[in-house]
Amino acid sequence: MTERMADYWTVDLRHFLESSGALAALPGRGMRLGQYWAEIVSQATLYDDPTTLRCRRRPGRRPCGALLTIFFDAENHDVLWFCPTCRDGGRISGAHSNVLTIADVLTNDAGAYQLQIVNSYSGGIPTLSQLDTVTVLAELNFNNGTGWQTQGTIPPFYANNALTLSDGGPSENGSSYFQVPVEVATPWRASFEYQVVNALTGQGADGACFVIHNDPRGASVLSGGGGSFGISGVAPSAELELNIYSGANGGAGFAFNYNGNVGNVGGANNTPTAPVVLDSGNPIRVDVSYGFGVIYVTLTDTGTQAAWSTSVNLNTLGTDLPTLVGGNTAYVGFAGATGGTTAYQKVSNFTFVSVPSLAVASAGAGTAIISWPPTAGAFVLQAKPSLSSGTWQPVSSPITSVNGRNQAVVTTTGTMYYRLVLQ
Repeated sequence: MTERMADYWTVDLRHFLESSGALAALPGRGMRLGQYWAEIVSQATLYDDPTTLRCRRRPGRRPCGALLTIFFDAENHDVLWFCPTCRDGGRISGAHSNVLTIADVLTNDAGAYQLQIVNSYSGGIPTLSQLDTVTVLAELNFNNGTGWQTQGTIPPFYANNALTLSDGGPSENGSSYFQVPVEVATPWRASFEYQVVNALTGQGADGACFVIHNDPRGASVLSGGGGSFGISGVAPSAELELNIYSGANGGAGFAFNYNGNVGNVGGANNTPTAPVVLDSGNPIRVDVSYGFGVIYVTLTDTGTQAAWSTSVNLNTLGTDLPTLVGGNTAYVGFAGATGGTTAYQKVSNFTFVSVPSLAVASAGAGTAIISWPPTAGAFVLQAKPSLSSGTWQPVSSPITSVNGRNQAVVTTTGTMYYRLVLQ
């Protein structure tokens, strides 16, 4: 029998990446290969940790599955990899730049970090930065404007971790977006407070919106004023609109739309948010979550505790969020505007965090494997036998990393419910 010769791959990773550094939306096999090369490069950066990535070649249509050997070519700045079992291997170039990306950051990793660099130019002697060069936040938030790009007529500004989009003048517009695209394809949740300061209910305009987009203008995008909220023609995008203008279609209210259009999809009127009054003068807490094609929104008046909720099912539109915004990652931020009628609009207490979903596989009678992707945030696996009674308890099974996923093997003799909780 003649054995098929192993493959040797020469790859320029830049062919698989967007300009932001995120994986490009390639079809089929191209996407799978891009993810594989990216995982190899990621493993190569874990200098002191053993390799956990397994070979994906299938000689004789049977998976190889051997642990890869991965290392740097310091002279050429390439990543070399090799499978000792099936002899598959290759060289990956284009994986270095002047941008440092830190993945799989946990909430308990928050802090300021110095960089220690060892390469062929340092003669093997570590060089430690004199100042803190990397700051890891527990979650994406305003961080008083650090990492955010603002533009507009006043222009918008940050103070005490609050963003002022308009300050009561006529014909103002403004926007602010985080400068690095974030993951939006997996489940996530966001929250913020929207406030019309010194409001006279029903007499202000126009409003503001939470925006997720991949417009080529990136974090600097701002387009249109008045009733366009500063998002006219921003595409591809999705927007959650808070309209305070009583003269708008349907009056003041909430709307969801995409690609810079305003009002609800298809030109439908704004949706009233009673008993919540958007321009009551109280901060309105906005809680947004996304998962499996559905966006959930809850508005709560922090003064009166009145609440209103709705959901937007993108599945009924034949799409999902990454398709709508043109990628698994996107810019997130806010835009707002005034016209002849004005308003002083602020956004504060913004947070955004990815929420991993659980997968369950049987491992025999009474035993199951529960797994989830590593993602931003320190999540704890909890369990309890009934949803209607009892308290959630941490699962005692050890958490291991297998094929790039967190995994726990659990044993039970009856019904058990599991969940992930962000610490």
